[in-house]
Amino acid sequence: QLDFALEADAAASRARKGGDGAVALLEIAHLTTEAVLFGCDGFAFAGHQFTVLFEFFDQRQIKTAFEMRLMCILGYTPDLQSCAVCGNTEIIEPMFSPKNGIVCCRECRKTGLEATTGLCTDSLKALRYITEAEPKRILAYKLADKPADRAANAAEVYLLTQTGI
Repeated sequence: QLDFALEADAAASRARKGGDGAVALLEIAHLTTEAVLFGCDGFAFAGHQFTVLFEFFDQRQIKTAFEMRLMCILGYTPDLQSCAVCGNTEIIEPMFSPKNGIVCCRECRKTGLEATTGLCTDSLKALRYITEAEPKRILAYKLADKPADRAANAAEVYLLTQTGI
């Protein structure tokens, strides 16, 4: 467990010394994943590393990116590209299913896929970006408060639902 903590400290230190905060975020996410897979409490040591990143980025943005990218690393990449029912890529009033990792449009959300988490066009675009962006660009997006809150809520509920934490 100490090795994971030391590596996470080193990633945060590189960010503090002018390194890339987005890369540090992904390093911490990978280390947290490894720690959890090896039976350690990865979240216990990763938490304090984020204080360094908070100097560079909005806390909500970091948390959202961390949670979504962590789920991707664990093999739970959500399917956010199109409505799971009709296939439409231009989703109006998107709803996210934390249980199934899919989105539905307004017309299809009542099909039993448990799409219960409300998004908006901007929050859906941000979640798509986070799951697909190259590591150095993962935090290179901006959202207004309401869409940022919706994206953060979806990421958190997805992580909690899929991991059973």
